[in-house]
Amino acid sequence: MSKLLVCGVLMCLFAAILSIISTAIPYWLHVHGSVLGQEGTLNIGLWQTCLKYKTSFASGTKCGDTGIETSWWKAVKALMIIGNACLTFSTILGLLYCKFNTQNSAQGTIFMALFGGIVLTIAVIVFGSETKEDSSSFSVCFILAIVSAVLALLSAALVGKAKRGPTGYSSI
Repeated sequence: MSKLLVCGVLMCLFAAILSIISTAIPYWLHVHGSVLGQEGTLNIGLWQTCLKYKTSFASGTKCGDTGIETSWWKAVKALMIIGNACLTFSTILGLLYCKFNTQNSAQGTIFMALFGGIVLTIAVIVFGSETKEDSSSFSVCFILAIVSAVLALLSAALVGKAKRGPTGYSSI
């Protein structure tokens, strides 16, 4: 078993985990402000928004549904879910390829990692282009989605290179 193959499959697993985390938690956008002596931080995710507030009397955190139902927001959610599924499936196929060394598993691993990386890249581009005019700043989950997309694309390249072998590409 090639070291490139192991690195590629592990990179795909890491990309899948990062992508799932970035999709699940509410830290895509970050807004901090103060109104009438009350400080607050708003963390916006794909599904949930959390407000962390501090007043002279109390402080706390309140979370709820984002309530954003624009078409581009729904598209980003869908793209992230598709990307998560592709990377998870690619990891499973990669593990099967490591165990059984079958051509179909190798091709599926490469294709699903490549497709998942492209889908995540599109989701990040759509989100970034639609929210660039806001007064908020991108937060950790947005960056995790970018890292996950890059890792997925690198994973596809590593598994493809490992599939190539020392004598050139194997037959498809």
